[in-house]
Amino acid sequence: MDDLAIRAAAACAALGDATRLRLALLLRAGELCVCDVQAVLGLPQSSTSRQLAVLRQAGVVESRRDGKWMHYRLSLMEDPTLGPLAAWLDTLGQASPQALEDAARLSLLQARRRGCCEVQTPFAGIIFHDARRPDMRNANVLFICEHNSARSQMAEAYVELLSDGEITAASAGFDPRPINPLVVEVMREDGVDLSQKQPQSVFEVFKSGAVFQAVITVCDEAAAGACPVFPGLTHRLHLPFPDPAALEGSPEEKLAKTREIRDQIKAMARDFIAWYRAPKDKKLGASWEWVDIKGKAQDA
Repeated sequence: MDDLAIRAAAACAALGDATRLRLALLLRAGELCVCDVQAVLGLPQSSTSRQLAVLRQAGVVESRRDGKWMHYRLSLMEDPTLGPLAAWLDTLGQASPQALEDAARLSLLQARRRGCCEVQTPFAGIIFHDARRPDMRNANVLFICEHNSARSQMAEAYVELLSDGEITAASAGFDPRPINPLVVEVMREDGVDLSQKQPQSVFEVFKSGAVFQAVITVCDEAAAGACPVFPGLTHRLHLPFPDPAALEGSPEEKLAKTREIRDQIKAMARDFIAWYRAPKDKKLGASWEWVDIKGKAQDA
């Protein structure tokens, strides 16, 4: 048996275990500290390290030590001789409900964690499979924010309304909470009834298998540490709005500020719809910021 066949057999054998396969799929996100891997999978650290050691011995992952913590990365994806196996792993990672949920939990953990690694949250926003504008015919668009109680609900309503149903929109959050009464009131003023809308979990959206041409987060900059990131893809665009739940002042002042947020989101919806209907080389407005998976800004 030649060297390539031996390495491929070793990698396949290591990935034949469900826990190790789950670990490998999680490491598609990039280099991770063992503490983050342990937290996402809910395994004891000793068990996590043991399974990662098997993957390392099979050439699937590489490791390095940073102080008292071990960090792991998926080296298999960088081996050109194992391209078909790497492609299979990548495809599985974008299709498996468990892998998607693990990736989403990792994003939320990294956003909120202040542990050994001090991980910084990546930008969130509109996510495409590559740097080109996606095929937006019969578009399905998902808006996400942390609670699905205000900004994402307004964005969903306006995109569907202002596109005359040409774009199908949905919204979700990582920690769903009831719709903000201020939002219900200001939307009613503009002829939109959100009183019967129910928030939904982004994890349930992932599990449903729904396909979206665009996923847009609408978290404000101050809450960037908790802004959810839709997993599995590579390019993002972020357009922030303040959170009505964080407003201060009298009831009248809060209502007035919520109207301002509503109008900003309505303008965003018009901008997005115009881009959707325009030729493919049209760019979004200057307020949109395109950021790739590594955080390098690009033109939108």
